[in-house]
Amino acid sequence: MIFRKYKYERQRETERDRETERDRERQRETERERGDRERRQRERRQREGETETEREKRETEREKRETERDRRRHLSQQQQQQQQQQQQQQQQQQDRGCHEELLQQRQQQQQQQQQPQQQQQLLHKRHQQQLLQQHQHQQQQQQQQQQQQQQQQQQQQQQQQQQQEQLQDQDIRIRISSSSNSSNSSSSSNNNNSSNSSSSIFSSSSSNIIINSSSSSSNIIINSSSSNNNSNSSSSSSRKKNRRPEHQKNSNINSNQKNNNNKSKSSKSSNSSSSSSSSSSISSESNLLSL
Repeated sequence: MIFRKYKYERQRETERDRETERDRERQRETERERGDRERRQRERRQREGETETEREKRETEREKRETERDRRRHLSQQQQQQQQQQQQQQQQQQDRGCHEELLQQRQQQQQQQQQPQQQQQLLHKRHQQQLLQQHQHQQQQQQQQQQQQQQQQQQQQQQQQQQQEQLQDQDIRIRISSSSNSSNSSSSSNNNNSSNSSSSIFSSSSSNIIINSSSSSSNIIINSSSSNNNSNSSSSSSRKKNRRPEHQKNSNINSNQKNNNNKSKSSKSSNSSSSSSSSSSISSESNLLSL
């Protein structure tokens, strides 16, 4: 653009210089022609001795010719000026068009440069929004996981409590069953054994149950098992005692007859001991339930 302006100005300056030189040459030519004419006219006058009237006519014609020449020159100059103005206007229009084109090109370039920047900004915003959404989604997932973990922990705690309650119920049932079994076994053993041994065993088992009912569950289970063992041992010992050889039966008839009365008494005592054992079992059950 600047190069075009500079070139156009140089062209105008060269054209002006040329026109000035042409005008100078024309003026010189006209002056030469005038001088030549005047010289020729003088020579003719001198030769022919023309009158003043003829000379005036010639001068008027000469002036007319000069005026016409000047008019034509003026017209040509006006035409040249008009042409120059038109050229200048055209050049200015072209320059304006070039300038506008350059401006449009620059605007297009700026828009093209701004478009990727805007696209990058939009992409950056979208990326930020996606990151925020992902972060929120992760937080929601973490919260859901935490809630699920809490629910699982609560369920586990509930299950543990249920298991503990079931175990406690089972322990209570086992203890109750063990106490009932011990009472039953003790009663059966009392029916089969002799009076003295049975009374002593029942008294010991009942005492153990009564004493240990106030203690912990483990002691009750152990003591109940010990009572069962004692009852079993007493029953086995009584059976062994009852298995006597035949030659001793005759010798001990009198002793058995004498002990019949004792058996009746021992049965009474066994009944009393069984009642005490049942009461002890009931008391142990109540204690277990209270525990």
